[in-house]
Amino acid sequence: MAEPKAKQPETEEPMAGAKKAKPSAGRAQPAERPVASAGSGPARPAAPAGSATHSSAAPSAPARPASAGTEASGERTLGTAEILAASSEEFRDSLQTIRGALELLVAGKVPDEQKASQFLQIAYRETGYLSHRVSDLHVASLIETDRLRLKLTTLNLGPMLEHLAQEIAAVAADQEITVELQEQPDLSTLQGDETLLRMTLTNMLETALKSTPRQGSVQVQASSGKDQITIHVESRARKENGEGDGLGPQAAEGQSLALFVAQRIALAHDGKLETLDSGRQMQGLELILPLQPKAHRRGRILVVDDNPQAAFLLEYALQEEGYEPVKAMNGPDALKLARSERFDLIILDVLLPGIDGFEVCHRLRAAPETATVPIIMVSAKAREEDMSTALRIGADAYFGKPLGMAELAAAISDLLEAGDSRARHGDHRD
Repeated sequence: MAEPKAKQPETEEPMAGAKKAKPSAGRAQPAERPVASAGSGPARPAAPAGSATHSSAAPSAPARPASAGTEASGERTLGTAEILAASSEEFRDSLQTIRGALELLVAGKVPDEQKASQFLQIAYRETGYLSHRVSDLHVASLIETDRLRLKLTTLNLGPMLEHLAQEIAAVAADQEITVELQEQPDLSTLQGDETLLRMTLTNMLETALKSTPRQGSVQVQASSGKDQITIHVESRARKENGEGDGLGPQAAEGQSLALFVAQRIALAHDGKLETLDSGRQMQGLELILPLQPKAHRRGRILVVDDNPQAAFLLEYALQEEGYEPVKAMNGPDALKLARSERFDLIILDVLLPGIDGFEVCHRLRAAPETATVPIIMVSAKAREEDMSTALRIGADAYFGKPLGMAELAAAISDLLEAGDSRARHGDHRD
């Protein structure tokens, strides 16, 4: 089920006189990002029964950190080719399970109703696992192109972790695996991106479940420190005498797409996700998150305006909103910067010396490297024909001066999300 979109901070009322154009027909509109549903839905099953249990027993002694799999640890991380290869294998495996179950059902080879229901459940859960990996690919693409942006809100991870543990327990039951969520003391709230952290926790639990043999257990614990939260997920096998034992080295072979994405999300929050081992045996995963990550820029914005005072005020307002503004004072400089550096959005004045904003916009849209960058045009020329011209040549929005900063901030946020979709689908406009 789709997760609710994180509530964004309220902005101040717009200044009088601000004017925003209606987007032209057929132009990309702001949309929900696909990762919004990544943290929900069923995890991947291995075969068809266990349940989630809540235990107050103290966990076994923490294993030592092994390879974090991130730049911070010095461990080699997955390259693009390896990510795609690993994803292809996972997708093929999931699709084979779905196809096998559905083929038997369609051919009428499962007359027993209970068994047929079981096969449908397997196929359904496998599609849930597959949808998570597709969402991982999307986030991996944002990471690789430096476009992963955090939407920080105040979060309590306790209820989220409990809900996800219950979801994974339903899948674990098919493998006679129990999921044990240790009693959680009062966890401190933290600042984080709700959607991305839900995705990280889901990936950790799915990875642990995938590594746990039948009749084993997945143990989950969360605790608060002075300035951080630690979440420990451990996979344990069952010995003949009934005691748990850490998993063998085969569980730690390679690095999955799910772990790659989870580790990078942790890094984006100034935290870390480590693989834990005991000697040569991989035991689990440990996520450490600061309660208050450092401020992260939400995107680079090119500000093109020949009025030094206006450009200065706009730069300041953008910095306060968490963006990184870069200034250009004329059309030629704007074109040079836009083609040589990466920007997430361009704010373009119309009345510029040398080359006016309309011509700059036209050239930006004609160049492959800038064709999909969102453009907001601003001008003292507030006639309808000027607005129509701007939208016809490729601008995404048009504001008349004086400019309302609250309305501009909302338009920037919307266009940045729509820009992700546009770049992802190769929507190059004429």
